Formats: sequence, structure tokens, C-alpha cells
Amino acid sequence: MRNEVAISITTVPDIAALKVIHQLDGLSDKGVLSAVLHLHNQRTGSRALPLYQQQLVSLAVIKCSEAEEISIHCFGAVHGEANLLKQLDELIGSNSKLIAWELNAHDLPLINYRLLKHCIVSENINNAPTVDLRSELANGEESASADLAGLSSSLDLPELLEMDQQETIGYFLEKQLDKVHSATQTRAMNSYLIYLRNQLIHAKLSTNEYQSICKSLREA
Repeated sequence: MRNEVAISITTVPDIAALKVIHQLDGLSDKGVLSAVLHLHNQRTGSRALPLYQQQLVSLAVIKCSEAEEISIHCFGAVHGEANLLKQLDELIGSNSKLIAWELNAHDLPLINYRLLKHCIVSENINNAPTVDLRSELANGEESASADLAGLSSSLDLPELLEMDQQETIGYFLEKQLDKVHSATQTRAMNSYLIYLRNQLIHAKLSTNEYQSICKSLREA
């Protein structure tokens, strides 16, 4: 019996937090981002802010129930980030396995910071058994790790729309997140397809089961 939830998230800098941290109340959202990212790049050589300074704008969830029924969900934060986190907690439920490409290094820490931000009680998210797919495939060896886009191409999976931070921020500021949601959903889908194939080659999933779930994914 399967009960699995594969997720992917997309984030942008938490502008409200950055205004407080850097005392930039007088600037526009665009001005805050420009100033903070420039300063961070000068200090660290990178424009990627720490996880606690980022917020969720897109969440994709692929759920395979115990009856092997597939459902696909993609949420934005139009009704607030707190509501998005609560929806994730409900979808995971009390006995699902949680799967993501970089679950331990990125997704779970960031989600925990956002739960902390909104003071949300979540028994499901942090109590679920987890699979960090990138780490598992590389047997925990960072030097052996793959990137999701490259691995997806090599396995003939749906092409990922690569989107850098500036592009994502631009779509966010313009309130045009359709492409962001599409990219987030494809990452979740490919992560789950890779997870299933990994289960197959380790004899944890029969060929018939694998083909049946993949067929349900295509039809969902």
C-alpha cells in the first residue's frame, strides 16, 4: 500500500522581513530587493539569501494514495503563505512518506522557518518519513550528486523550465506566476517519477506497479 507525497517549492525573498532587517521601510518592494541583493552579493559573492529570509510563492504536490490514486495540486500564496502551509500539512496527512529532490538541504528547513514565522502547529510535516532524493541517489556523496534538470533530460522525462532567481522575482513582482507554478509542478512530477524508477530498480516496486502508477500520473 502506497501513501506518498512528492513536493516542490519555489521561493522569493521575504520582502517584509528584509525591510525590518535592513530598516528599509521607505523603499518600494523592487527597491528593497535591489538594495538587499546587491549588499548580499558584495558580502558573500552570491545573490542567494539565507533560507530564513525567503518566502514560499509556489507549491506543487503529487499525492499517491494507499489505493494508488494520483492527485496533482499546485498552490500559490494568493490566500496567504500560512494558508499554503496548512494545505500542505493536510495533504501530507498522518501517515504519508514525504519526497522531494532536496528535501533535507532546502525544502524542509525552509518550510520550518515559514511555520515558525506564522506560528503554525504542524504534526504531519515534520513527523512524516522522508526521502531526500538527490542525496539518496548519490548515496550521500555530494561529489556524486546530480542536478534535477540534467538527470530529467537523461531519463527522457518532461523538460524542466529553468528559471533563475531574477526571473522568478520578476514574475512575482508582476503578479504573473503561471510560468512559476508550471515549473514547480514539473519539478515535483519529475522528482516523483525518478523516485518511482529508483524504487523499481531496487526491487521495492514491481514492473506492473511501476507502469500502473506512471500511467496514472500521465492521465492525472
